[in-house]
Amino acid sequence: MITLSKSPKINFGTICSGGVDSTLISYFLKNNRFNKFFICLNNQGKDPVADNIINFKDHFDFKKFRLIKINLKKYFFSLSKTYKYFKSPLLTHDLVGRLKVFEFFKKKKVRVCFAGDGADEIFGGYSLYKKINWSKPASLNQSPYSNIKKAKILSNEMMPADMWKKAYKKYNKFLSPKESRIQASLFTDYFVQAVGVHNISNDVLAGQCSIEIRNVYTNRNIIKFALNLPIEYKLNLKNKSSKLKTKLILKNVFTSVFGNKLLFKSQGFSGFPNESRKLLSNKDKKSFLKICQYYKKRFSFNHAVEWKILNLFYYNKFNKKRLNIQDYF
Repeated sequence: MITLSKSPKINFGTICSGGVDSTLISYFLKNNRFNKFFICLNNQGKDPVADNIINFKDHFDFKKFRLIKINLKKYFFSLSKTYKYFKSPLLTHDLVGRLKVFEFFKKKKVRVCFAGDGADEIFGGYSLYKKINWSKPASLNQSPYSNIKKAKILSNEMMPADMWKKAYKKYNKFLSPKESRIQASLFTDYFVQAVGVHNISNDVLAGQCSIEIRNVYTNRNIIKFALNLPIEYKLNLKNKSSKLKTKLILKNVFTSVFGNKLLFKSQGFSGFPNESRKLLSNKDKKSFLKICQYYKKRFSFNHAVEWKILNLFYYNKFNKKRLNIQDYF
């Protein structure tokens, strides 16, 4: 997957969470003489995979491992810098942890960081994919990650819905309607999530720390390979093992290297987004509660909506802006 001829000729490090995507990259680069650190981020009480990172001791030189621990207080008191660096509402709540990783590399004078974003989109890794009824005839994108209606993406201002339809027509020339729907959804998810969220976020925050981000899963050849890969090597929903229903090809590579015992259940993005409101001042708590009460009377309200409101609230607070939160709902 990675050739030494294309790896950096300066000191670099990799993110190694214990999950499939980042751990594979770390493994294939572990013997490179320029690879100085494996960074594992542990949001305490939220990262069961990171809690068990020591189980990989037989596969890596643990002298190079560094565990960055984040608790609720560290998360909250890092929000100000994260919002000021990002200069907009956060695209995902785990950016606080990512900034901690980039700050570590900057302190150690390591200028290149390998990340593992994009694999879930192009190889079908999200757990929500298992809950979608892909057999249901549909002429629209069924993925919750990119079936948004208002946002525009890419330089030509293409709507996600238009991108999905275009991809579907291409796939449907040689695939069944069902597989075409799935493949088109993964294709669109890549541009909305991997490009529109992860790549942008990494570039902005890493740039603030003078760190260059490199990512195998966004390599053109890897993307081309994934786009043409039969769906059963991505989503294999008939697989008897719940762990192997998604991202099958990468998990097969992972288990061939590390064995089945180290294939943990995916934990997703972690942090302390909603919990962080507990550390707000009493004045801020009252202001935030007032906004939430307004939305509870008019819209459905849940954990995800609460974070969206809190995200905008923090942006106003830390950047001294006055965004009208109502415009975002």
